[in-house]
Amino acid sequence: NIQSEINTSKGRLDAVVHTPQYLYILEFKYNKSAEIALSDIENRAYKEKYAAQNKEIIAVGINFSTEPKGINDWKTKIL
Repeated sequence: NIQSEINTSKGRLDAVVHTPQYLYILEFKYNKSAEIALSDIENRAYKEKYAAQNKEIIAVGINFSTEPKGINDWKTKIL
């Protein structure tokens, strides 16, 4: 199950993927870095919305680039 553009009190999550064991919080950036995307997930406390689900939460930062076109950087972090 995937949801996109979920509102929270501190911002809007780009996407969340729900699996039976894990919850993935995805943040997308354009011409920035995956590290900035991960920082946004942590600084905006996006995991708080899902803390009661008792799943392992994994942050995924993804950067899309114009040169080369497509994904040029991605990182994950267990929260």
